[in-house]
Amino acid sequence: MIFAHTVNQGRLSQEQSVSNGMNILMIGTDRKLFEPASEVKKRFITYASLFNSLRVIVFTRLGYEIDTNSPQLSLYPTNSLHRLLYIWNAYRMGRRLQGVDVVSAQDPFECGIAGWLIARRLGAKLQLQIHTDFLSPYFIQGSFINRVRVYIARFLLSRASCIRVVSEYIKISLIKKLSIKELCITTLPIFVDNIRKSEIDKNQNIREQYASASHIILMASRFTYEKNILMGVRAMQEVIKKHPKALLLLVGDGPEKSKIQKYIHKHNLQQNVIIKPWTENIYQYYKSADIFMMTSFYEGYGRTAIEAAYQNVPVIMTDVGIAIGSVVPIGHHKQLATSLIELIEHPDIRKRIVSEQKAFLSSLPSRDEYNELFKNQFNTCV
Repeated sequence: MIFAHTVNQGRLSQEQSVSNGMNILMIGTDRKLFEPASEVKKRFITYASLFNSLRVIVFTRLGYEIDTNSPQLSLYPTNSLHRLLYIWNAYRMGRRLQGVDVVSAQDPFECGIAGWLIARRLGAKLQLQIHTDFLSPYFIQGSFINRVRVYIARFLLSRASCIRVVSEYIKISLIKKLSIKELCITTLPIFVDNIRKSEIDKNQNIREQYASASHIILMASRFTYEKNILMGVRAMQEVIKKHPKALLLLVGDGPEKSKIQKYIHKHNLQQNVIIKPWTENIYQYYKSADIFMMTSFYEGYGRTAIEAAYQNVPVIMTDVGIAIGSVVPIGHHKQLATSLIELIEHPDIRKRIVSEQKAFLSSLPSRDEYNELFKNQFNTCV
């Protein structure tokens, strides 16, 4: 509901809108931009149509080619010999570009440094994007580099012309903890498509593979520290004491996979916790799930929770990001287990949560409204 208010506030009149004559330069890390059929490439082609030009410098290792095949969208790989050279290579490319109105860095860390240096050199405005809750105490605990990133972000945010965040949660955190002026901040998450069940391939039915499961609980995520997957696995240990046929499907991959597998085997959970590889056809799993679970230490938004909600799957998640559905405290696996058991045993509660999620989803902007908001966010900078 909070986002709906932000959207309504952000629907500027035509006279206030950013003109299509703007030239935007983005600094990012998503190498899928160089895959012609990728969703992110299609999304950026749409974004580029909103401006005179959209140029993107992407942190990459060797082996990528400059892509200027799409109208108004140009992609420049850094082709760096080492990741330590990303910032320098991005700066060398960016400082040669002409006519840039706004430099937008897709994080306030390494991309932010490159964006700040380029903006200073070109005399352009600087926008910093924040996609994760870096002010969470759990972020610092994740690694030494995260500690360094917090200092970098604090330095850069005070020098940005404007800031884009993906949730009101992060916006409030910036205002309270860093005294950032509210007028400098725009709340705009990444657009999530509403893929209807009728559009999902009917020839695949994940549910049939697990016909013996009384309830399927789904987690779809990268297996990384901040996702705290083991919290969900520990909760399942408690759940199966009352519901021995309940099943947790972990769909994903990442550096913590081995740790999760060892825990599953150590506690003989192989029949109740199954790991499946990540798939672009993740909607098949949403279609088959009774409950979607997210147990992150911190999140910027929570895209998979939104995708699950669009498929009418009740969500249970920690108090991070958008925090929809049944919300539990971060790191409390026993309270999570209690809430899971409650959802399993009370279909009426699941139905109520789905209804509440539908109300939230109805407050989100349509694709056309989102594109207009994406364009208008740069007004704050100019």
